[in-house]
Amino acid sequence: MFNVKLYNKSNALQQTHAMKYLEEYKSIINWKMDSTILDIGCGDGSLTSKIFKEIIPNCKTMIGCDISEDMIRFANEHYASERGNFTTLNIEGELPDQLRERFHHVISFFALNWCLRQE
Repeated sequence: MFNVKLYNKSNALQQTHAMKYLEEYKSIINWKMDSTILDIGCGDGSLTSKIFKEIIPNCKTMIGCDISEDMIRFANEHYASERGNFTTLNIEGELPDQLRERFHHVISFFALNWCLRQE
């Protein structure tokens, strides 16, 4: 079972770094107005929600994905909105048709290094 207190405690450093880098590079990342964004490896959804509200508030929709069903369940219970939601996805597999060619931007922090298949 997912322990959010333990996760948040161990994830604070990653969240701090991710927000720092997005803030630092937001002027050169050409975020499209009314864009759709996919966050790969969103974990409990807290960082995805924070990015959505603070860094790219003009984003139309943001979807967070993670391999952990417990994380996604928690994210949807605590951070989902009409413009942002979360879905279970193993990014090492085939991308589902409903997610193909749908996003203007894809972001990921501290997740891709866990993929065994890097092609």
